[in-house]
Amino acid sequence: MPDASKHSTAIAIAATSSFHSGCYPPNFSITIATREFNTTAVTDSLGYLGIGKAEPEQRPLLVFGDSFAYGFGVQSSESFAARLGAYNAGLWGMPPPQHAMAFAKCVPVVKPSRALWIIYPSHLLTLRPNPWKARRSFDPNAHPITAWMFDQFNKTKISLLILCATGWGYNRPDSYSLEWSLYDPDDDLSLSVYPEFERAVASVVQTAKTQGVQVIPVFVPSKMRLGLALEHARPLLMHTKAKLDPDLTVDRMSDIFSRNGIPKESQIDLMELFVKKEFPWREAYFQIDAHFNSRGSGEVAKFLSEKLKAIPPTRTNP
Repeated sequence: MPDASKHSTAIAIAATSSFHSGCYPPNFSITIATREFNTTAVTDSLGYLGIGKAEPEQRPLLVFGDSFAYGFGVQSSESFAARLGAYNAGLWGMPPPQHAMAFAKCVPVVKPSRALWIIYPSHLLTLRPNPWKARRSFDPNAHPITAWMFDQFNKTKISLLILCATGWGYNRPDSYSLEWSLYDPDDDLSLSVYPEFERAVASVVQTAKTQGVQVIPVFVPSKMRLGLALEHARPLLMHTKAKLDPDLTVDRMSDIFSRNGIPKESQIDLMELFVKKEFPWREAYFQIDAHFNSRGSGEVAKFLSEKLKAIPPTRTNP
């Protein structure tokens, strides 16, 4: 079997395991290769990147959440979890319910006093019944010819260029147009996913109380949110949408955390790192991929280290 096929199979196995079990297969090698990076990582006996050893060890800090927690795109030693000396329980591509599963599995073994829950708000879209279905679409059954024509058009590069420049697009299987709903207070497309997110939060908080762990949510801004907030960038067709709010989704998620006992002063928004403009946000991310590059991971680690010093510990004795 060619290496590419082996890698694809391994990725599929890892994704299936993380979705159903909240962890990867134990002692499992995962290679992820794109035009911008080629990384290989091996999980420990618990099924996570952990600390880069075959067996998990107790650590005062746990990092869990999505692909940003995992360190997608950089070597395991370059992830901000590793730079912080934390146990890495990140799961790429997984939404909050799977984060809660990972947290419950790791905490009794790692026994951290603090846990950073790394959250990419755009992943709320994956909680929808049809997560990657475009906002504008033609039903193939009702409009077979029109749907077929758009299917052919969407295979061309110009369709993506037009979508990014104008916001115009139908039947596209990607999240670009969907993410704008997260910043539009008049768009109710994403409202249905918040109850499931809150259930995940409640589950994590309950585990944290039982195990005596302080949970600190960390919101990771997407390139679209950064562009909208710092450069007023938006598709041409959305220039009339004066109400677009880059903080809308984070504010809603922050309120959910507050309702569940995690105050705003114990939450971190990485947008703050880039708003200061001491570090250009484009230099923190891969040019094509949505994740932090090695330099960005290092800057985030330094930022989080300083923020953690300013957040007072809370007593969460079991």
